[in-house]
Amino acid sequence: MPDDRCAVGHCLWVRGDDDVGVAVLSSQFSMVCLAPAVGEEFVALGRVVKAGRKQVSRAANCSAGDGQRKLVATATTLLVPGQ
Repeated sequence: MPDDRCAVGHCLWVRGDDDVGVAVLSSQFSMVCLAPAVGEEFVALGRVVKAGRKQVSRAANCSAGDGQRKLVATATTLLVPGQ
């Protein structure tokens, strides 16, 4: 399970214009495990739900499998961008 959380955390990272990570504080992080992550591939796809000046809401879907992937987890986080 630690590998799953690392992939989701990386997927939820905030990227800057120069493709360098921006320092953020995570004020809330939630992960819902739906099924065991079994297979050769583990993919976490993240998206910005809403980006404001003071906080950024992000979400991710995580899937695993061999060839055909199955949804195994969902995650959300609320981030506060650094200065």
